[in-house]
Amino acid sequence: MSDTQRPKSIGDILTAREINEDLPYVFTAGEAISSTPLAVYVKSSDGKVYLTNALFTSTPYTEYGTPSEPVMNFIGFAKDVATGDGSPVAVQIKGVVSGFSGLTKGEEYHLAGTPGTITTDTPMTVERKVGIAVSATEIKVYNKRKYLRKRLTGYSTNTSYQARFDGFLTIYGTIGANDTGGFSIKVGPDSNSDDMTNIYSQEGDDPSNINVVSGTVSIMAGEYFRIQQTGDGLDSYDIFFQPLY
Repeated sequence: MSDTQRPKSIGDILTAREINEDLPYVFTAGEAISSTPLAVYVKSSDGKVYLTNALFTSTPYTEYGTPSEPVMNFIGFAKDVATGDGSPVAVQIKGVVSGFSGLTKGEEYHLAGTPGTITTDTPMTVERKVGIAVSATEIKVYNKRKYLRKRLTGYSTNTSYQARFDGFLTIYGTIGANDTGGFSIKVGPDSNSDDMTNIYSQEGDDPSNINVVSGTVSIMAGEYFRIQQTGDGLDSYDIFFQPLY
């Protein structure tokens, strides 16, 4: 039986899995990598590794866009310096990576804006989790393709939209005093509101005062959705869509 506590001491017993997870794999670099450890991705067209960050936009980040390859294909952290294109470089894709400094134990880390670097902040184009700090100098690698993109805004009521990915649609609104009405959320196979089904609705419950209404529903990729105002409608509203990747 292995000794799971870290750091390891002389005489501890290791399993094959513990050893293999912490051993890097050798890739071919597509560019120079001047220091380590740095976050890298595998480019599909040539199979080489390059530095990545959360600002890459090789695929446009439009309302109906998808994450760019450098974000999607994050693989791990380069453990060797590479002199340039074609150089071998060791990349650790599992386990605990050492060599960092100033990390906060227990914090999640994401791709940052500078190529190869990481941060606890998530103000970038997309949020791409890459690991959890287990000490001030070590990170447990997380390279699964599950993360949230920044929420999308700019939607209007009484207008049909098609979802290009799975996600959650949310609306917050107000209904004026002495007004009646609210909103309904409809989904369907096309943009024609007559073909859509009402899946959620809400109206104000106190006509003598300003009412706050809200709702969140899940939307599947390919579905059309529409938020329809009812009665006297909404005085103000905010609609956003949170994609899931």
